[in-house]
Amino acid sequence: MQTFISKYALAAHIAFLAASPLFLFPWLGETEMASVILWLSFIGAAWYFLEPSRRNDEMMHDARSRVVRSLLKDPLFWAFAVLATLGAIRIFNDGVALTYDAAVGKWSLNDVAVSFLPACVRGGGRLEFAIVVALATVTETCRHALGKSARTSFMSFLVVFAGIAAIVASAACFFGWGKAPLMAECQLATSSYVGAAFGICLLVGMAALVGAFEKGWSNFLLLYSFAIGACATGLYFFAPVYVIFIYLIAFLVMFVVGVSYAGIVCDRTVAFKTVAAVIMAALVPAICCMWLTPKTVEAARLAPFTDENFALFSQNYWKTREICSAVAAKVWNASPWLGSGLGSFGLDVNFNAAPGDWAVLPPAQSCAVNGWWHLLAERGLVGAISYAIVLIILAVTFVSRVVKSSLYYSFLPAGALALISLAAVVAQTFFDVTVFRADVALSLFAVLSLGASSFVRAPAGYEPRTKRHGKTSASERYGR
Repeated sequence: MQTFISKYALAAHIAFLAASPLFLFPWLGETEMASVILWLSFIGAAWYFLEPSRRNDEMMHDARSRVVRSLLKDPLFWAFAVLATLGAIRIFNDGVALTYDAAVGKWSLNDVAVSFLPACVRGGGRLEFAIVVALATVTETCRHALGKSARTSFMSFLVVFAGIAAIVASAACFFGWGKAPLMAECQLATSSYVGAAFGICLLVGMAALVGAFEKGWSNFLLLYSFAIGACATGLYFFAPVYVIFIYLIAFLVMFVVGVSYAGIVCDRTVAFKTVAAVIMAALVPAICCMWLTPKTVEAARLAPFTDENFALFSQNYWKTREICSAVAAKVWNASPWLGSGLGSFGLDVNFNAAPGDWAVLPPAQSCAVNGWWHLLAERGLVGAISYAIVLIILAVTFVSRVVKSSLYYSFLPAGALALISLAAVVAQTFFDVTVFRADVALSLFAVLSLGASSFVRAPAGYEPRTKRHGKTSASERYGR
């Protein structure tokens, strides 16, 4: 029983943590969501130390010592510690706000308590801090506390949880519950789309499906098909057309990689079953789009195909992006190191946009419509470098694992998943600020960590037995 808990229960909890914002976004505000994410992270961190996956015949106390040593030696953990420190400082240095000076009759931005420290708008910053803590918990657990089978289980749990959340959120959108109808509008003013997180989980579903076939978990074929189709439904409901295109292209690449891997490592029958599962998955969004799609969402998604001139972007998108990027550049030049403060762009645009720009800008524009400029404007070079260090460490880990690994024993779809997901998110960040969402960040960093961990060394002196057609089972390939 303890082996089962350490191998699968921890993976299930971490997957639920990564998918939790997808359950919460229609119902909770930022403060409440931050509290839930923090509690789930603390439970996951305790689980990390108490019940890590054991390797081979390893005793539990040896497994605990191993994950503690791995954590303390991991530069990524210390990078997350720096990010958490910056986030905590922002919470207490949160004086950015609009103030009205009655004496001169004008609005202005007041100064924060400590001007040379990172800041945020008044009452903000808690969700950002919670995201960093959750990122550290999810990423470090995937890197050090999950075994090979547990990583495949993690992907499976993640796509299933995301699929359930997608169906719940789509139903909430149809019935007008919570904030789901507002999120389905995909407003340019916020340029933050939860559908991208469902898109990443859609890619995870493809890797999890292939991994399940390789490990002989084919009894869950219908569940995987449902989960993949449900994530596609969430992508359709809560993302604009250009985001849908990005993740559909990414899914096609992932599909080719997955089917090719299944055919080479397993056999042609498994490859055909993989294709069949994806075809069955397509029925879920087809049915949901027929019966659950509100007319407003349907009109918005079909608009590029019904207009005379095909356009992936909404009207005034490029002009709005140009104006907001110019404002972001001006704000960043005024405070290049720390930026103007987390969540402050919506206030800065009121002072830096020209009067004529408001004929184009939405009334409540709150982002730069360009993730890179938005990062620099609100967090400055310090924030940008901090995020870059985390990604660089993950990239170095990925490359070093590939160089040192035996590809025969590695789960290549997880490696491809990391690269494809990162490429999709990087491409999207040129057009919106979705990368800063809790759900997108958690899903992305989870797959990046899994990608590096999927490349393993061959067991010393182990020779797998050859099966029919020269193929080997998963247990034989991994020495289990």
